[in-house]
Amino acid sequence: MMETPTSACRWMVDAIAEKEPGCERSLMHRYDGAAELLSQAVAHEAADEHWALVALVSRNNCSGGMIEEWHQKLHNNTSPDDVVICEALLAYMDEGLNIKAYWRVLQASNITPKRLASYDRAIRSEPKFSQSQVPGLTRDLLEYLVTLRAVHSGADLSSASANVLGYSSTSLKGKTVTVEAIPGVGTTELKNLVNAIMFLQQHPKRLQKILFMDLDLDSTGRTALEGGLG
Repeated sequence: MMETPTSACRWMVDAIAEKEPGCERSLMHRYDGAAELLSQAVAHEAADEHWALVALVSRNNCSGGMIEEWHQKLHNNTSPDDVVICEALLAYMDEGLNIKAYWRVLQASNITPKRLASYDRAIRSEPKFSQSQVPGLTRDLLEYLVTLRAVHSGADLSSASANVLGYSSTSLKGKTVTVEAIPGVGTTELKNLVNAIMFLQQHPKRLQKILFMDLDLDSTGRTALEGGLG
């Protein structure tokens, strides 16, 4: 049976349900719970990364050569360099299979042929795609880039939440790529909560004040309750 976006995220729904009682204790508990879930989400993406590339290679009939070497590197030890490699492949195709575009993007991040060859699973070949492969590879590598950025550009809230809340981006050729929000999960309420948390991440002093206020409210409420029971 084909796996749907909802079933693919079933583990997260179950994890949220399991953590919810503890998260209700205070804002700090909820914040810690959300941070742990985000860490788990990126771990799942990293595990899926290998199989995503296997499917990409199969769909576009591009086994062997540079793609196979990159596949072996990803399987053995993925790293932030893989984000740049993916971007370089997209630039190579966007500029009419111009190999100079590939090296330009790599060298802008100090990824040289020597560095590529130094990986435990070395990348020594240059990409050699055919024009007929470009549409499918562009589509699939743009999607794959989202996963790579979520895993390596930091398992940050913005990257992780995009896969749940949905996103729309423009490809190198000006085409719009749209990923719909997960039904029943990527709600407006969740989006507002994520935006609020990201704002607080950028303003740590305000976050600190809110957490202290939450603790004070929790303590005050507990004291009042105990006094009423007494």
